[in-house]
Amino acid sequence: METTVPITIDVIGQRTGNPYNGKFLVKMVLTRRENFIADERRRMIVGTNPLGVAPSLNGEAYMLGQLFVRILEGPKWWKDSDGGLDLEDENVIGELYRLIDLKVNESEADLSKEGKQAVEKLTKTARRLSQEPVEKTE
Repeated sequence: METTVPITIDVIGQRTGNPYNGKFLVKMVLTRRENFIADERRRMIVGTNPLGVAPSLNGEAYMLGQLFVRILEGPKWWKDSDGGLDLEDENVIGELYRLIDLKVNESEADLSKEGKQAVEKLTKTARRLSQEPVEKTE
C-alpha cells in the first residue's frame, strides 16, 4: 500500500470565480498522533464548544483538520491560504477533501482485499499442512 499519493485538483471557486488547480502530495494513513492533531486543528477553528457552530461550518472545520494533516505538499495558493482557512471559496475545500477521501477509501479497500487474500492463502496452507503425515524423528 502506498503511504502517499499525488492528487490533482482543477476547480473554479463558486464565490470568486478564481481557478484553483495544482498537484498535492497526500498522506493516506494517519498515525494516532496525526488524528489527534487533525481534531486539535478542528477545535482551533470552531472552538471548544462546537454545539454553537453551524453544522456546515463544523463539517468544514473537520475537513480542514483532515487536510491539515494529510496534505504534505501543495501548490502556492494552498500554502498562501493557510491550508484553506483564508479561502473565500468553500467549494474548493469540499472538492479537495472529496478527492482525498476517495483515494483514502480506495487505498483502504485495496488493503482489505490484500488482507483477505493473505488470510485465504494462510488458511489453504494450514489445511494442506494439517493433512500431511507428520514424520517422526528420533
